[in-house]
Amino acid sequence: MMSTASAALIKPGFARSAQRLLLMVACVLAVVSVRVVYSARQELRAAEALLAEQDRDAAIVHLRRAARWYAPLSPYHTRALTLLWTLAEEAQRAGDAERALSAFRAVRGAILATRSTYVPERARLSAANERIASLMAQQEPPGMDAGKSVEQ
Repeated sequence: MMSTASAALIKPGFARSAQRLLLMVACVLAVVSVRVVYSARQELRAAEALLAEQDRDAAIVHLRRAARWYAPLSPYHTRALTLLWTLAEEAQRAGDAERALSAFRAVRGAILATRSTYVPERARLSAANERIASLMAQQEPPGMDAGKSVEQ
């Protein structure tokens, strides 16, 4: 309970102003959340259309965008990450290291782009980092390192 002295310090219109401010903040958050979920859905639909046309490279771009439009409880970013992972594994099985790297890097980049006070999809990020490292280790060394040993 508030003491009489504390109650006297609160101006009569303060509570009403605080309520209005909270309502405005809630409205802004709702609008932003709707925008994020809608954009993720649109990017995911574009990616699925490109996959139907067998344009995997363009689909990876749209899936990365969909995964970056992260909102808690939204199904679209997780679906995008799952499709990216599937594309990466298919490319790796087919021997297309560049496409596999592109998709795994898209997974990694999308997860890192959505981190804040916590990192969503931490296990998937760790697995993507391992896959990227493995694929990069199999590539030819760049020109400046050609002919050098591991120790050098």
